[in-house]
Formats: sequence, structure tokens, C-alpha cells
Amino acid sequence: MSLEKYQNLTQVISTSNDHFDYQPSFSDCASCSSMTSLAQASPFVGQVMSKEPPLFDAFLSSGAYQHPLNLESVALEMRAEVSQQASLDGAKRSLRVWRNRIMAQIALQRLLNTQTIEQEMATLSCFADHLITTAYQWCFKQMTEQWGTPLDSSGNSMDLMILAMGKYGGLELNFSSDVDLIFFYAEEGETQGANRSLEHHTFFIRLGQQLINLLNDTTRDGRVFRVDMRLRPYGESGPLAMSLDAAEDYYQEQGREWERFAMIKARVIGEESLVHQVFYKMITPFVFRRYIDFGVLESIRSMKSMIANEVRRRKLQDNIKLGSGGIREAEFIVQSLQLIRGGRIPQLRAKSFYRALEALQEHEVIPQDKANTLKQEYSFLRKVEHILQMQYDEQTQQLPENECDQARLIAVLDFDNYTAFYQRLQQALSIVHQEFSEAFRLENDDSEGPSKSNFKVASFDDSELSEVFAEQSSEQVQQIAKSIRLFVASNAYQQLTETGRNRLSSFFPGLLSSISKVNNAQVSLERILQLLKSINRRTAYLVLLEENPPVLEHLVRLCSQSAWISERLTEYPILLDELLYPNALYTPLTSHELKDELRVHMLRVEPDDEEQQQEHLRIFKQTHELRVAAAVLNQTINVRKASRYLSHIAEAVVDTVLYLSWHKLVAKFGAPQSSHSAELTPEQFAIIGYGKFGGEELGFGSDLDIVFLYDADPESKTLGSHPISNAQFFTRLAQRIISSLNMRTISGVLYEVDTRLRPSGNSGLLVSHINAFKDYQENEAWTWEHQALTRARVICGDPNIGKWFSQFRNDIIGRQRESQQLMRDVVDMRDKMRRNLDKSKDSLIDIKQGVGTMVDIEFIAQYLVLSSAHLTELQSWSTRTTHQLEQAAKLDLISAKTAALLIEAYRYYRECSNYLVLTGQDKCLPEVQLKDHIDQVCNAWSILFKI
Repeated sequence: MSLEKYQNLTQVISTSNDHFDYQPSFSDCASCSSMTSLAQASPFVGQVMSKEPPLFDAFLSSGAYQHPLNLESVALEMRAEVSQQASLDGAKRSLRVWRNRIMAQIALQRLLNTQTIEQEMATLSCFADHLITTAYQWCFKQMTEQWGTPLDSSGNSMDLMILAMGKYGGLELNFSSDVDLIFFYAEEGETQGANRSLEHHTFFIRLGQQLINLLNDTTRDGRVFRVDMRLRPYGESGPLAMSLDAAEDYYQEQGREWERFAMIKARVIGEESLVHQVFYKMITPFVFRRYIDFGVLESIRSMKSMIANEVRRRKLQDNIKLGSGGIREAEFIVQSLQLIRGGRIPQLRAKSFYRALEALQEHEVIPQDKANTLKQEYSFLRKVEHILQMQYDEQTQQLPENECDQARLIAVLDFDNYTAFYQRLQQALSIVHQEFSEAFRLENDDSEGPSKSNFKVASFDDSELSEVFAEQSSEQVQQIAKSIRLFVASNAYQQLTETGRNRLSSFFPGLLSSISKVNNAQVSLERILQLLKSINRRTAYLVLLEENPPVLEHLVRLCSQSAWISERLTEYPILLDELLYPNALYTPLTSHELKDELRVHMLRVEPDDEEQQQEHLRIFKQTHELRVAAAVLNQTINVRKASRYLSHIAEAVVDTVLYLSWHKLVAKFGAPQSSHSAELTPEQFAIIGYGKFGGEELGFGSDLDIVFLYDADPESKTLGSHPISNAQFFTRLAQRIISSLNMRTISGVLYEVDTRLRPSGNSGLLVSHINAFKDYQENEAWTWEHQALTRARVICGDPNIGKWFSQFRNDIIGRQRESQQLMRDVVDMRDKMRRNLDKSKDSLIDIKQGVGTMVDIEFIAQYLVLSSAHLTELQSWSTRTTHQLEQAAKLDLISAKTAALLIEAYRYYRECSNYLVLTGQDKCLPEVQLKDHIDQVCNAWSILFKI
């Protein structure tokens, strides 16, 4: 036990003229010298040790102080002792003696530096739980003996639900803290089992009053805790205890922003029960909004301003909790980001500051270096706070002014002098305040610019717009003014609250400034105004955009470039979240990353919550399609990568839909009889992608062409309590997959699904056994169905079917065919498609179905594969059109030059197709723009098909 750092305290304290200290004396103790030194460091510890010297002598001399306290053992002894007290005074004294004894031991561990500050806070919080639970059990027994037991509707005994709030709720209680509590109970009724009864409301209020008295009352032994109940619904004017139904009504209808902050850390004391789960389920939607919630920033400013005014009023400049850069600011940073993001990322809902900070860093909301810095400085401030409070067991965060208390503080912290400590403290406060200012943009912004304009969206003059749109003609400015006035006259604007209108007016100057920088200002404004109408009830998004000018710039640029993006954002405003991460926005994920991310997304959803599963799937798909669209428009990826990314997004979604559908059906009917791992992954079933999906060439808005195969005895039964045949099981599985992909929810549709490429088309079975599929392809399929097979691949499902399908596809492709008949079939099918699908007119060419365009190139590639595969030694032909042409060139089926020209044309058409979708135009372009490519394709077609 090293106590050298406390040796000079005696001299400092004895020579101090401005402070008197209680000097305990110890005798007959092995640790007498140590106890005396420690008493100098903390008068509170000295006073408690002087009342029970043998206990603390054993604690120190045995080395028990070096190990975590056995709080479970303490709780058993304490409860046994308190439960035997017949009087209120006896219970009070017993609780206070135990409280002081254990708190002194915790303080000794701090003085001897044997616990981290995180361990210390957890110990304090857990001990507080035991104290309050013990006090509650004593009170509950007294009340039920007199008034009977409160019972729920099922006849079970009902307890008072005690919520720990603030740092206590987060298991990070400080040493001499108040405890912020809220009391709820499960349901109304009357007590049962005594001569007299009480309504539950009255019973639990009286029980709460008695508990507060037992904990809060000051006696000669002190108090257990100062109890603060002001966080309850309606504050001090509200009932002391409230039913969960009444609480739910309150938070839904009247809950205020600061109460959302408070409820982040709300924790029910005691063992987890069904009632506790009901409470958490009830309060979570109030605290964490599903959409991103930047409106909380205004509340942060308001709350921080109130605190700053209080600091100035009370002259709390050296208050390490409330002062600039203090503990409160660090906690504001974390709690605010929890509120902003917690609706979408459940892992951020941690009640502990440390756990929440870790989650924010893991989910890249806070950079790792900032998270580490914030944790380090917060821990230092909390350590200082605890040492200050341990001196006299007082709730204080104010730095001491007298010399002896300063000496105590620096001794525990191991500083050579108070100046060195104060410099370190100022460094910590400065770092925290800087992080806080950066997080909430609190610095004074004296810059000139549109955001400082007095522009009023509901009453502006055209001359104000002329200044902003100086490069636009007067006619264009008039049209812009007309658009804004029509927006103001719309129901969306008229229904705004006063707060919403104020937010809009504050946001509008920055918006107009950003729009003035794009080429198509009028079009861009119209698109943004449509978006504003869609978020009129979620004006927090306006705060997001106003607070983040670069984000607003991104939004305006994307909407100016793409009608498709602006329409998606208007229909699904939740996608605005993606604009927070412009780097990620222009960097789509790889196939592996996509599947990992979606897997993590789905783990956040309860397995039985199908609605939320569907929402997460759609948000995932739209989010990543937005990324690809932004990257295409920003020219950070080419058409090949864009198509691959879009295909990978679809693969991840279809794979997850299969997994979810499989488990739902297995839970209902049992697994197919011959399945070996039904609880893990789908077996004996696979999904085949055709067309652009099979060729990894999806575009924006593409349908998914898919076929379902299975490999199990059709007549065998599933293994559940309600068995059905395997054929029925796999049919229902396919139907469920299609329904999930096609289902329209508030977040849109996943994909339109086309299953007409299955054997016999719409008249055939939805799901084919692999033997039936094989027989059909070998004996009944048309040439065009073998063409389709050249672009088919397994998307997901049983790997064994995947291997079988790949080999069978090779066998069919590699068949020897009569060349003239094959040529006629291909040409006839192409002519038929063109007659029915070509939308070319006048001088505008359909870039997909027109002569010399995309489908012509695909037919050329497919013809080359089917006509020549039997002559080659290729193990497998690619499903991608461009790769097929490259393979054909390597085999001298066509010249390298012809292949290169066809590939160039194909990629150009696909690039145009994506661009036209993104910009909201028809897929027809002027013939003159396409002439060179059309000529090259037509030339290759005529040579190959001898036309």
C-alpha cells in the first residue's frame, strides 16, 4: 500500500488558516498509520473509519481494497438486517450505516487507485440499486400488511416500477449524487388481502412517499440519497406515481424534447420482468425516432444556453460539470447523437456514456480519434468530480478555493502542485468544449452570406431574388418567384406550425444561394420544393440542411442532375440521411460488403417483425441505389461498375428475402423431409437469375427475371406439426419470395419480378423440379429459351443445385445445332420482338429495341454462343454480353475489331439508358447521336446473319 503522496497533507492541513478538519484517532489497529493518512485525504472517510476501526483495519490490512467489492454478499447481509427492523427509525439507521460503510470503502479504493473510474461508477450504481431495493422491500412489506397487495389482471402481485434516470440509469453514478427517480406501476385496480384496500394509484403514491422518506430524510447518521422526482411526467405538479397507460398517453401527447434526453438513460431497477419490457417498448418510439432527427440540435442549443446563463448567474466558471467544456457538454455530444441516429441504429441506444460512445465510433458516427479523446477527457473530469465529492461526501463539482482541499485533490491525482493540475484541467475543458462546438456549430458566425439574409419566404420582394439570381433573366426570376409563391400557397406550407415556418424561413436563403449556382435553377427549385412538401411534417430535416451547408450543396447538385434522385428523395425522405456522408455516397459497397451490411441491418429487427423486415430491406435497397446513382452522375464509376453494383444490391436483397421466407415457412410447416440443416440455410431450393440480372447488367428500375428450382421428392411431407408436401412447400416459398419483393409499403417496392422464363411460361408451374426443368430444356424448349439460358446464373440457394445448374447450362449451350435453323430462329425472334416492343419514331431511336441497338448486340452474342459452343473447349461461357463477345473474339468467331466495336456500342447504350432513367427522359435518342454505333451493329448483324 503506497501512501507516500499523502505524507505531506498533515503539514499542509495543520498550517492552513482557512479550514478546519476533523482529526480522527486510531489505536490498536495494524493499519493505524495508513488509516490516519487516508483520513487526511478524505475527512468523510476518516469519520466513517473512526466509527468502525476494526472493520476498516481488516479491509486495508487484508488487501481486500485491491479487489472489487462483493456487493451481492453485502446486499444479502444488508437486506437481512433491514428486514428485521420493526420501526422506520430503525430501518433508516441500518440503511445509513451500511451506506456510509460501503461508500467509504469505495472512496478508499479511489484514494489507493485500485479501480478505474468506469469500475467505480458501476460499483456506486450497483450499490445504489441494492440500497434502494432494500429500502423498497421494507416499505412494500409495511404497506401490504396494512392495505393488502396490489394485483394485476392475472392475479399476480404488482410492484412499483422504479426508474433510475440520468447517470444512475446509465450505471455511471457519481460519488455523492442525487438519485433521479420516476415511479410507474403496471395497471389500475385495488389492493387485495387486507381488511382495508386502496386504489393502486393511492397505494403506489403512498408507497413512493414512504420510500423517499426512508432514503432522503437526514438523521444523525446522514441520509441514503437525496431523491429528485422532478423528471416525472408533469414535473413537480404531476402525481408521484403513474400507471403505464397514463404514462404512454403523456409521452405520446405531451412529452417534451428534454424528456427524450432524460429517457435515453431510463433504467428499471430490479430483475428484468415482462412489465419492464412493456415499459421499454412503450418509451422507445418516443425517445428514438425512425427518421433522422436533427431537430434535436435546436433543443441542445436551448438547453445549453439555459445552462450557460445559469453558470454566469451563479458564477460557476470553475464548475467541472456545468462550465464550458465540462461533464455536461461531453454528455450532450453523445446523447444528442444517440437521439439523432438511435432510431435507425439500435446499438446506439446504450444507457452508458462509454458504451454509447463506443457504439457511435463503431458505426462511424464519431471518428475513432475523437471518440478516444472524448473518452479520455471525460474520464479525467469524472475522476476529479469523484475526488471532490469524496472529501466531505457532498454533491459538488466546484473546484476548491482553500489550500488544504486543493492539496487533497492534487495528492489523490498525483500532481506535484495545483498549478500543474489546473493546467491539465483547462486542457481537458478546452478539448471537450471544442468538440462540443464543432458538433453543434456554436461558434459565432459573423460571415456574410445568404444564410444571414432577412429573406421571408412568405413575404418577399422579387428584387431580393434578383440579387441572388443575378445571372438569370428577369423572366426566369419571375418564374422562380411564382414557384415559391405557389409553394407558400400549398397545403404543405399552410399546415406548418409556427416553428416549422420559422425553420423554413431560416433555411430558404441558403437553399436559394445553392440553387443559384446550378445551370438549371428553375428546374432544380421545382424539384426541391416538391421535396420540401414531402417533409413538411419533418422540419428537422431543414435543420439538418441548414446546419450542414455542404450537405445542402450535395442535395441541390444531385437534384439538379437527376429527376430520378429527386423523385426518390421526395417519395422516401429517409434517404436524406445518406447526404450526411458525401464520401460514402459516391463510393458504393462491394458485393461482400453489401451482404454484410444487410445482415447487420436485419439483426437489428425482431425475427417476428415482418413489417420492419420489409422496411429495412427497402431502405437498404434505396440507400444503395442512391449511392450508385450519385456515383454515376459524379462520374466516379463507369457503366460496368454501376450495373455490377446494382446487380449486387439485388443479389443481397433476394438472398435475404429467401432466408427470411424459408425460416417463416419452416416455422409453420417444418422443413422438407430430406433437408439436413433447415434451421441454418435454405436447402434443395435455388433462385436462378436471367436476363440483365443473370448477366450482372441491371440498370436503374430494372425488373428481376427469375426462375425457381428445387431438388426434393415432391410427394414427401415436411417435418412440422402441420406438414405439407415438398412441392407445396417450395411453391409457397416461391410465392412468399415474389410477394415480399413485389409488396408495396410506405418505403416503396423492392423489385418487380418476372417469372415468365420458367418452363412453359405463365402456364407452367411456378417452381420446377430440376428433373422437370432438365427434361423441358432438352426436349421442349424453344431456341429463344436457350438464348435466355446463356445469360442465366444461380443467384442464391442450395450450392448443390448451383453446381448442377452450372453444369447443365454448359451442356445445353454446348449442344450441336443445325446452323441455318438456329440463324432463322434468332432472326425471327428478333423481328418479332422489334415489331412488338420497338418504340422508335421519326428520328428518335429506341436505344434498347431499335435497329442496331442494345438487344441486337445481345442477340449477336447469344447466337455466337449457341452456334459455336460445341466447337470450343471453354469450360463455361460468361453470362455477361460483353464477356461473351470477348470470348468469341478470342476463339476467332468474330474479329477482335468487331467485338471491340460491339462492346463499345453496348456500353454506350447502357450508359445512355441509365442516364435517361436518372434524368427522367424516355429511352429514345436522336438518330444522329447514335448513327455511328447503329451502323457498326447493323454491319456486324448483316455479316453474321448474311442479310
